[in-house]
Amino acid sequence: MDNVELLLQKTVESVSKETTFLHNQHLLVVGKNMTGKTQFSKRLIKKLSDTQKDLFYYIGPYNRTIASESKTYSESKFSNFSVKEITTDRLDSTKDIFSKTIDGNDGPAIAYQELIDGLLLSHLSGGTEAVIEFTDETDITAVDYTSLLWLFLGLDVRKYEDNSFIGGLTVRNNDKIIINDDIDREINSLSSSEMTTARIVLEVLYAKKKDCKYVLIDEFDNYYDLENLKNFVEKLTSTFSTIRFILLVHNIEAIVRIKDMDVIIIQELRDGSIDASLHDANHIDSIPILDSLLSRRCKSQNATIDSFLGNCIVELLSNKKIDEVNLGSFLALEYSNLSTREKIMYDYASKLKAKYES
Repeated sequence: MDNVELLLQKTVESVSKETTFLHNQHLLVVGKNMTGKTQFSKRLIKKLSDTQKDLFYYIGPYNRTIASESKTYSESKFSNFSVKEITTDRLDSTKDIFSKTIDGNDGPAIAYQELIDGLLLSHLSGGTEAVIEFTDETDITAVDYTSLLWLFLGLDVRKYEDNSFIGGLTVRNNDKIIINDDIDREINSLSSSEMTTARIVLEVLYAKKKDCKYVLIDEFDNYYDLENLKNFVEKLTSTFSTIRFILLVHNIEAIVRIKDMDVIIIQELRDGSIDASLHDANHIDSIPILDSLLSRRCKSQNATIDSFLGNCIVELLSNKKIDEVNLGSFLALEYSNLSTREKIMYDYASKLKAKYES
């Protein structure tokens, strides 16, 4: 039995027995396109859906958007569906109303209906409620969506009731989702990463209300740079602390930024075969592929810094310390002036340095 099959079985077993995957409660599955990650993820989703049923929730990679106003053809919302129905439909492209428009339903409209019911009323429509402040005692399932999105996005997302007065009668038009009480800024004005965050948070809260224990999010790193990815993971796992997350990503460099997660790395070997290995993201010096990835030299205008950081990483992995001359230069680097790649290498070296000094 190959490593891919072994780790697939181990992952399913860890979920079934409610044990850690290696040392941590959460799992990151990393692999580039055409390395077997897609097939691994499909089989994993199917097995978890079959064995865990309503305890497992799956967020697919497509159509993570929210409509900005009511669609007359759709009044469905997430709470109209069971967890099993959503997962089953997402696994069948002919029924996936959460990614496509099928029988008058589509994902953005369903997300709108779910969100609009849980938003605070805009001040422009007479609303007076303020967002809540989260504490360790906050019941997340009772939180309004305005407060939740304020926590994750720092944006005041509210419901605007658009009323007209005709012949002495009040006519209710479509309610809108607006940002910061600005009727000219609807939710569709959010950036791709903000919209994705809003949609994921909305669905994870639904999963929490349905008492799901596991949430798998495919293509999790779509629309995020590494810093925002790290921040989102930390906030997601701390806010929904009773849920165990399985996150599927492409970018292997995410391992350097994300902590307190176990990692399955799926990669194609030189002979064309597919291999998988399990690691602890907190022990990054035990992951050989990171050394070859991050300490390799690149030909660019910043090759000097790149090569210097690569040498620091090699020194740390070999000697568990940076020599005094290089250490002074390392500490003198201005982090804000580094490129994204250099920041990744710097973070990697800093983690190794802290580990060996402790």
